Amino acid sequence: MKKKIKIAVIGGSCVYTPGLVLSLVKNMEKLPRTDLVLYGRTEDKLEKIFSVSDLIASESDGRLNVYRTSRIEEAIEGSDVIINQIRAGGFDARSGDESF
Repeated sequence: MKKKIKIAVIGGSCVYTPGLVLSLVKNMEKLPRTDLVLYGRTEDKLEKIFSVSDLIASESDGRLNVYRTSRIEEAIEGSDVIINQIRAGGFDARSGDESF
């Protein structure tokens, strides 16, 4: 197993991100040390989600470190895993999906 991995989350300002971080923290004994980079386009949303995610990650004894960026190149460069959390069409598409 690698000593350290980097995971990029495209759409990292999504409200589901803290749940992802919680899942990682709960499974860190199975994972190498991890840098998790949250990418989002909206700085204020990204900052809020990052703050919550970083707080959750603090329970990992330093094994999970969370970072944020609004530069996609920075997020994906050197990543071992890229997670796409973007919902095409935004909330209008979600509304359609849920009412379908």
